[in-house]
Amino acid sequence: MHPITIEYSISLSDLITVMLELLASALGYIIKQQHDKIRTIQSQLSDRNHELYNQVLSIFFDVLKDLKQTMIEAAQKSDSKLLN
Repeated sequence: MHPITIEYSISLSDLITVMLELLASALGYIIKQQHDKIRTIQSQLSDRNHELYNQVLSIFFDVLKDLKQTMIEAAQKSDSKLLN
């Protein structure tokens, strides 16, 4: 029996091509991960902005409500002074 020998012949261009493909895949994965992180952060910021807008509007309407109540009380006091 003769031993079986297998010869591999890999050219430099094939090796460079494989390395570039691996590098491109790795960079694509890293870019996708960064993109996903950015999307998550944007979503969190959007949620926080929505909460802040709601708080500001709530404060604004509370101030309007208090102002209206104060005006009503002032009008009632002036009416009661006129009646006395």
